[in-house]
Amino acid sequence: MRCETHALFRELIGACRIGLQQRRLVLVRISDIMGFGASHLAPEKPNYGFRSPGTLTVDKGISLTYLFQKVNFLKDQEHVLGVQVKFLEASIDEERAKQKAKFSRHQNHLKTLSLQNEKWLEESGQVREKIERISQLIKLILQGVQNVFLLCRCDNSPLLDLLGDNTLVTQFNYSWFLTLIERRAHEIINVIYYRQWPGKLEHEERENATTIKQTFKVNA
Repeated sequence: MRCETHALFRELIGACRIGLQQRRLVLVRISDIMGFGASHLAPEKPNYGFRSPGTLTVDKGISLTYLFQKVNFLKDQEHVLGVQVKFLEASIDEERAKQKAKFSRHQNHLKTLSLQNEKWLEESGQVREKIERISQLIKLILQGVQNVFLLCRCDNSPLLDLLGDNTLVTQFNYSWFLTLIERRAHEIINVIYYRQWPGKLEHEERENATTIKQTFKVNA
């Protein structure tokens, strides 16, 4: 029996290179020898279409081996998936931290822009008020130039050729009105001067004569 067992083991080793059906036959023979004692010496019983107990045991062993391999494979896959999940969780945490920092920077930037916008709005309001005050002042100055022009009775005939019927003082033609006002002012000053000149001469002559008379009195 020992020799036959050794021979069957050699057959089992050689069966690794043959097909699955022959491998099962070898396992059946080993099962008959090891599991059922000397039943291999008894005459073979007729097969009525049912599977022998040895075949069932071999199939059960093969099934268990397959299940063990499947369990080990699933454990390996579970370990791999666990490592991948941890890696993904770390990546998610890192990306969440980056997004949080980025969001914080955006919030600070928006806050800075909001404060700067409020400052610009305030400054623009002040500038707008200043422009309105300057506009009112310019209107008053132009109106004053218009009043002086009319008060001095300036000759507006040179302006009629340039402006037509629109003789109002504006920001674009005020220099022409100022030129005419300056010319009219010189004319008025000259007229006043020449009108007062004879009187001034007589007054100076009387003062000179009085001075001469007083001088002669003192010498006498």
